[in-house]
Amino acid sequence: AVRSGRLRAQTTVPSANVFIIAVPTPITEDKQADLSYVAASVDSLLPVLKPGNLIIIESTIPPGTSRHTVEAYLRRNGHDQVL
Repeated sequence: AVRSGRLRAQTTVPSANVFIIAVPTPITEDKQADLSYVAASVDSLLPVLKPGNLIIIESTIPPGTSRHTVEAYLRRNGHDQVL
């Protein structure tokens, strides 16, 4: 995939139709999921998100996180059309 140019490592988020978030979600001392890596990943997408984009979260997150945390964050940042 790398040789063919289909897979590239980048330090900035390119424009795309689909984004996959696959980051660690360690457990905190009080046994809660640390969602800071997920939040940072979503934050890095904000400059390139467009209506109709799909965000897939492959990280282990508690039920409802996509809807209640990620979706709410996107709405607060003016990205209602991505949902």
